[in-house]
Amino acid sequence: GRLLATFHADLTQLGGFGQRGRWRRCEETLGDPTVDRLLSDHEKERSEEVQILRWHLDRARERIAGLSPQNRPGMVIHGDFAPWNLLFVDGRLSGILDFELAHWDHRVGDFALSWRGKYDEVIHGYAEVSPLEPEEWALLTPMWWAFLIDCACQDLRNGPRDDGWTINKLLLRSPLMGADAVAFQ
Repeated sequence: GRLLATFHADLTQLGGFGQRGRWRRCEETLGDPTVDRLLSDHEKERSEEVQILRWHLDRARERIAGLSPQNRPGMVIHGDFAPWNLLFVDGRLSGILDFELAHWDHRVGDFALSWRGKYDEVIHGYAEVSPLEPEEWALLTPMWWAFLIDCACQDLRNGPRDDGWTINKLLLRSPLMGADAVAFQ
């Protein structure tokens, strides 16, 4: 988390980029009416998966209501800032690999993806270097869920590409989720 915050400080120097490829920010995913239609279209054949997706979609939408994430600044994020993409020499960061998931998003999007709903120390380490605004704390879970919902919707459109990873990640709970730490019902 501390490394990611330092990396973000450097990335804020970059600007003038548009969005990359199919990527979109969480508020675009959560506000997209085609997501609801897609879930309805697949409800009969994949009822359990769609029920889980819909539950998380509804809660994520509730959480961002009133937060106005569309008014928050964006930045280039790595998208997969995780140990397998970091190189170290003598205990010091020497390189960052795999920018295939890099795109324009909220900074909270990057540490939400590194957090993955369970690595709380990533968030705490980030906040030590770059304190989070209350709204960023509130966006953490909805952003993580929006990413997963977007991935699941791509699988519904194109056929599954994972072995249940996306749904399993939606079902993870962390104390950092606050009111959303309750289990899926």
